[in-house]
Amino acid sequence: ALTWNLMIIQAIHPKPLILVGNEWQQLMKEFCNLFDSYIHTSQRELILYAGDIREAGNLIEQFFQDKP
Repeated sequence: ALTWNLMIIQAIHPKPLILVGNEWQQLMKEFCNLFDSYIHTSQRELILYAGDIREAGNLIEQFFQDKP
């Protein structure tokens, strides 16, 4: 939560914030729906989801490959 908040207020540069495990995506979807008017789409897009550690590693690699 702290890292997400720091990225939202631009106190740190955006980086991969990856939640690992299938349950996280559903949990965050419910959380964002509950607080819909407080969480802008751009803030939701800061979070990435991975089913397992291998997928998380792939997301990190992709992030650094896409950087100029």
